[in-house]
Amino acid sequence: MNTVEQQIITQIIQGKYSIHEPLVSERELAKVFGVGRPTIREALKQLEGDGWVTVRKGKPPLVKDFWREGNLHTIANIINISGEVPNAFIVYLLQLRSVITPVIIREAIEHQRIHVVSLLSSIDSLDDTPDTYAQFDWKFHKGIAELSSNPLYLLLLNHLDSMYVKCIKVYYQETKVRKATSEYYQELIDLALNGNGKAAESLVKKTMVESMNDWKQLNALITHS
Repeated sequence: MNTVEQQIITQIIQGKYSIHEPLVSERELAKVFGVGRPTIREALKQLEGDGWVTVRKGKPPLVKDFWREGNLHTIANIINISGEVPNAFIVYLLQLRSVITPVIIREAIEHQRIHVVSLLSSIDSLDDTPDTYAQFDWKFHKGIAELSSNPLYLLLLNHLDSMYVKCIKVYYQETKVRKATSEYYQELIDLALNGNGKAAESLVKKTMVESMNDWKQLNALITHS
């Protein structure tokens, strides 16, 4: 993403340009950013594709309701540019995982259990830090997706690459979360070694729903403290 796009998105996020209100004209944008109008047009075209604006012929582009009309690019842009991970995003990501991951892991264990065990084998040697756990989490889910017969899960994770680790790293700030995760993965290893895909599916779903609820409760405590 070029500097013009970043600055326009930043101004939209910060409220300089309101939802459903127009930006200034291409000519004025070119003057503000010190670039040619072709550069502005290209930036606006990209912003339209990413769910930020609607380009209108002969009129200034209109700011979209990016929360309702955006896409995965929109989410990644918000996190990358703002440098912060809204707590709601973590809940949404945990919800997404709880729906998709149990089935993917069941399939992987039923058909390629040795590979699953290999992906989990380093859990005992992890440093007890949020970053280490986040990187392990990402590597595991990416590896499981690569084993899956459904290519859409891998495509989705590839698209979330820039935001996934940032979100999960915040989630792993709590020591008790890292401890619970380690215990969960140890249990998953045992099920994978035994080729028990159905039991693994149940374990993953139960654990992820509990993780999501725990995060909601923790965030509520933080919010009201």
